[in-house]
Amino acid sequence: MLLLLATDTIPLDSQIIQRAKELEAVGYGAFDALHLGTAEAGNAEVLLTTDDRFIKRAGRAVGSPRVRVLNPVEWIREQGV
Repeated sequence: MLLLLATDTIPLDSQIIQRAKELEAVGYGAFDALHLGTAEAGNAEVLLTTDDRFIKRAGRAVGSPRVRVLNPVEWIREQGV
């Protein structure tokens, strides 16, 4: 259901890859770093994941993420659904 809300595709570029490397250097996993870097480049409001470690790391502002990282259930609750 939530995937249907995704309408944009963000192509990888050198800036996203560089940002992902920065995030990985401060402790994010490679795929988490790439997802977060891509979400930032796409000016996403929120990145949804069920990865509790990823959510906690981003919540502690490790690497100064520019996108909120939330569990989908928490995000739905915030929406008042």
